[in-house]
Amino acid sequence: MPERRDAADREAGQIARLARRRPANPRLAHDGRKEPDVNPVRPGDETDDRLVAGPLARRDEHERLHDLAELDAEGGGGFGRGVGRGVEHDDAERHALAGGGVHDAPDERIELGGVDRFGHGGESSIGGTLCRMRAIVFDWDGTLADTLPHMYAATEEVAAGFGLRVTWEDYCRLWTPDWRTLYRAFGLPDDLVEEAGRRWWAVYRGRDEAGLLPGAADALRRLHRAGYPLALVTAGHRDNVGAQIRRHGLDDLLPVRVHGDDLPEAKPHPAPLLRAIRELGLGSTAVGTAYVGDAFDDMRMARAAGAHAVGIDSVLGDEVALRAAGAHETATSVAAWVDRLLATRV
Repeated sequence: MPERRDAADREAGQIARLARRRPANPRLAHDGRKEPDVNPVRPGDETDDRLVAGPLARRDEHERLHDLAELDAEGGGGFGRGVGRGVEHDDAERHALAGGGVHDAPDERIELGGVDRFGHGGESSIGGTLCRMRAIVFDWDGTLADTLPHMYAATEEVAAGFGLRVTWEDYCRLWTPDWRTLYRAFGLPDDLVEEAGRRWWAVYRGRDEAGLLPGAADALRRLHRAGYPLALVTAGHRDNVGAQIRRHGLDDLLPVRVHGDDLPEAKPHPAPLLRAIRELGLGSTAVGTAYVGDAFDDMRMARAAGAHAVGIDSVLGDEVALRAAGAHETATSVAAWVDRLLATRV
């Protein structure tokens, strides 16, 4: 190879020595793996290269595509992907593999409830950039308001009118914000589902005396004082939830609200959450925001929209079940999660 050295190579002994060594296969480099040891070039090495490097490169490419497929299979979520794994990938990393950059991080820090994407706690680093959380959106029933027992009582009465027996255990096990799906799960024929919905709303409006869950109102006030934009996305109807919010004095704390009767799409479809983000004036992406809820479909909606999914333990599911549904992190209550979030702020 000496005849291929240029004048600069001849003057640089180190470069000359490197020139006599086999270069690492470029298709195997830059992926985080240790580059293979290089050996002096020998006659016949070109043939060996074709025999060895080809299978290695194909194996490497397959592994990288498999990694990306696993990420895509996990659904949306800009932060802390791969629930349950020690080191978790995120959209920013996937985007970087394609040669792109970190997107839609208009502020300078993103705080994820005290747990960063590697599970270390404190602030989270996304692609080397620290970002601030753009907004926090909440579920209502079972997350902020202790409504589930009242909702079940109305459901039990309506189901009995159709000859169905629904226990509390059945209700918690099958519960979904999509009430049509819920009644079908109870065994109600499709042609009776709409009538069941009408009866349920009539019964529930007359007996809703639910209070807020402990510490929920104070948690919202603390977030508001800290400067976080807040919103609500609920499966409940506007007239019913609106009355509850006014009764508890939360109008000013939750200025943006998307209700179950506002859109044709329901949780776990991402449309309700994306609408709340737009109404907050934050554009069309939920990246950099958090959605806090207690139901499995809350976690699925957050993931589908690209938000950080925060699961609140409740009768509907514990930490393990919420993480299985897609939660990036969990807490025992909204108050506990807000404590953890605000404790990480500098």
